[in-house]
Amino acid sequence: MQFRPQGNRIQVLAYRSYDKAKKRAQVKLLGSFSKLDFSLSDGLIEALTDDEKTELQSRIASIRQSHEKTIRQASVRYISHSIKSVSDSLTDPECASLVTEKVASELFESIDGLAKALRKLGFRRVAKSGAKVTAE
Repeated sequence: MQFRPQGNRIQVLAYRSYDKAKKRAQVKLLGSFSKLDFSLSDGLIEALTDDEKTELQSRIASIRQSHEKTIRQASVRYISHSIKSVSDSLTDPECASLVTEKVASELFESIDGLAKALRKLGFRRVAKSGAKVTAE
């Protein structure tokens, strides 16, 4: 099978026969699936053989895994900017009013988890003056 990106969808093509007169393979468009939510077009599953279904599931899993990896990497790259943005937003009374006890608790848990993960990687908190702070 072949997978061809077309906008926000990926077309699923399959070899079906060989035309001796034209000396070329007959490739049929079986359907497509969404790059964003991986929803399949109508009739795609019915048009596939068992081996092709397995190959399609494998391809979708591979693309999904690649997307998740990209999202995780972007999160790590931009987390400091996001935290700074949230911190700055909390100075605005309108934004600050959105913070409930539950939200605050979730934020503190997230920050504690982030600190734990950084310590596990061997990083230590640096004081504002630049001197290292001992591990807790």
